[in-house]
Amino acid sequence: MTFDDADEAARRLFKRNEEFLDWVWSRGIFAKFILAIYILATVAPSLFNGFAIFYLWFTFYPIAVTLTERLEVLGIIIALVNAEILIVRWFLLQIMVYTYVTQRRRRRKIDSQTSLTA
Repeated sequence: MTFDDADEAARRLFKRNEEFLDWVWSRGIFAKFILAIYILATVAPSLFNGFAIFYLWFTFYPIAVTLTERLEVLGIIIALVNAEILIVRWFLLQIMVYTYVTQRRRRRKIDSQTSLTA
């Protein structure tokens, strides 16, 4: 499979996904409600991680007295931040793949000198 075949297959997949979402959106109020729940479920882990990071930082870190308690809170915060970084990295990778696959192909310019001499 060449790169052009792989690009075309990915382009068809994104186009089919876009057509499916447009079809579901046009089905009625229940379909719009289901799509809203789907989007909320997709975004929920990031929102939960963000809330947990701020909650731990502003609630538990100030009341942690000993070094081990502070290290425990910081360890949990660092784990949540790493999970958040992985989510953002995956999302940005998806955007890069989508923009690469859906970009328009430019036509090659024909050099006028070579066309005249040929």
